[in-house]
Amino acid sequence: MRRDVVTNRHDEERRGDEPWRSSGISCASTLLGFLRYLALLFVIAFPIGYLPNLDREHGISERVLNLLWSVSMLGFFCLFFVIVIPIMLRGKNKSDRYAARGAMWRLSHEHRPPVCYFRSFASDRTTATGYVLTEEQNLARVIDRIGIFVAIGEPTEKLPHLGAARFYVPDEEWRPKVTELLEKSRAVVLRIGDGSGLAWELAMATQMLRPEQILLLVPRDRKLYEDFCERYTSVFPIELPRIADWEGFRGFSYRLQTFPFAYRSDARNLHAVLFFDPDWTPNVGILPRLSIPWPHAADPFEVALQLALKKFFQNLQEPWTPPRVNRVGYFTLTCWGLILVILIWNITYFAIG
Repeated sequence: MRRDVVTNRHDEERRGDEPWRSSGISCASTLLGFLRYLALLFVIAFPIGYLPNLDREHGISERVLNLLWSVSMLGFFCLFFVIVIPIMLRGKNKSDRYAARGAMWRLSHEHRPPVCYFRSFASDRTTATGYVLTEEQNLARVIDRIGIFVAIGEPTEKLPHLGAARFYVPDEEWRPKVTELLEKSRAVVLRIGDGSGLAWELAMATQMLRPEQILLLVPRDRKLYEDFCERYTSVFPIELPRIADWEGFRGFSYRLQTFPFAYRSDARNLHAVLFFDPDWTPNVGILPRLSIPWPHAADPFEVALQLALKKFFQNLQEPWTPPRVNRVGYFTLTCWGLILVILIWNITYFAIG
């Protein structure tokens, strides 16, 4: 974790529990996003509502009018997915960040052990930013079943990223805070990266925790992992395993690979998970880049993580449940598919018939 961050005026404010929280701003952000959604929906849908008047005003035949209506509806659905939904997600993301609970609040109210998340602050740009579920959010959804997923936040950020609940501490206090957390931790999740702070956190985790409590996230960077194995040979009592299949695909089960459709997973940023048995025997789970069916869960990356970490849960003697089947997802996908088929059939019929 990088510590060469310039402290600023926010450092003192971060000493409080949740200085960023504002229910008023969160509600206002949600309302503003909803109003923008309605405005865009009106702008896109208004021309379609005007089409029936064209036959009276311009004498357009019914066949041409039906063709225009079908093309307009197809364009409406395309614009809805490309413009309206991203704007809605952006507003929801901002609102959720204002309403996010801090690590201190969650630990004091939920009475569960923490699970520490260590990473380089630089990795937040790819793992914790975005308007749909990010890598960190999906990781939190899985790891929160073991304990409260917590992390040290970057002192300069104005709002916490979604995923792990954040602590904000001055630069001179982060090491005592990490040590305090490790004493209570149920497990540790460490995303492989660079930095002296991250190296110190890894060394402390291997000293204070049992082997089965350590989970390493391997980014899709072969050189980074190989350098990590060479640099930290003295930290682990065993030689870390070689990981292959950096460019290829490898699924977790035949059942997942035989679905008739697939959805790209966020595992394009994360290649594998690495964890250990009580005797330090390593276990590697390769995360597939494709072949994760969208309706199977809220996000395909969550499914990949849940399947890969089954033995990790078992080593910790925590209950593991298979990924749920999202029946609403199947129904929604079927409805959208039927609508598109009908629209394309109408366009073909009125254009050729």
